[in-house]
Amino acid sequence: MINYTIIIPHHNVPDLLQRCLDSIPIRDDLEIIIVDDNSSSDIVDFSNFPGMNRKDCRIIFDKAGGGAGHARNLGLEQARGKWIVFADSDDFFTHCFSEVLDAEIENDADIIYMPSSCIDADFYTNNNCISFVQDMITGFIHGDQKSEYQLRYHLGFPWGKFVKRLLIEEHCIRFDETIIHNDTTFAYLIGYYAKKIATNTHAIYCYTVRDNSLSHTITEEKKVVRVEVMGRSNLFFKEHNLPMREDWQYRQLIESFFENKNTFKKEWYTLKRIGYPESELYINFFKTGIRILRHKVLHKGKMVLKLILK
Repeated sequence: MINYTIIIPHHNVPDLLQRCLDSIPIRDDLEIIIVDDNSSSDIVDFSNFPGMNRKDCRIIFDKAGGGAGHARNLGLEQARGKWIVFADSDDFFTHCFSEVLDAEIENDADIIYMPSSCIDADFYTNNNCISFVQDMITGFIHGDQKSEYQLRYHLGFPWGKFVKRLLIEEHCIRFDETIIHNDTTFAYLIGYYAKKIATNTHAIYCYTVRDNSLSHTITEEKKVVRVEVMGRSNLFFKEHNLPMREDWQYRQLIESFFENKNTFKKEWYTLKRIGYPESELYINFFKTGIRILRHKVLHKGKMVLKLILK
């Protein structure tokens, strides 16, 4: 009986992948699937690849170069565990991981959400960039419906969760195979279809912040993809009568309008292509612009008032 499958996409960080593997306990009910996303032989020693010395580890060498979303989908195709657990190869699990694995095997929820710690990858100093997850979990424990909604629909990253494989397979849920935000759609779909969710207050996962990571390098292509992913999410929410996500795609349009007209045009026509009527685009573009301008004026007004009062 395999209770847990841990899926880890990897690309060109073998030392960090080894650190991640070292943080995973060896258990008879756990399997690890590593999907190498076309790493370079100049960086990775494929004859001594991390995980080769572990019996609980299966390694898929994929040469398609499809990114983390594609790698996770390959892992899902091979997974046998009752629960699916995701990890990024440059992160690692904490010492309480095995304890939580023991505690949650028979949980009848479809998803179990947990807080995560966060550190700087170079200096191992604390970083509070994901402390909001703890606030969501605390609110959920106290019966706050808004917190449950945020856990189900706003917690985009795949790690820090146990997800029933049956939920994923029943609804054919997969990751977008995009250059950025490949996990956004997966996150809100599992949240939508989960009949019951639960939380565990242990931080089993440590997320590391690296300046040279994919999410920290933003190109025009990534901006356009981000607008499409966020745009599709709001179309889904509208179709299923869910409260709309923030108007992020319109904020991105306004930013691009002033910074790069070519990027703006690509983003605009991307939203039209996925189903946004042009009239709706014009209306929401100007509404968002006015809202942003009003916020800036009020903020500056408050700052001036504070200076006067001093």
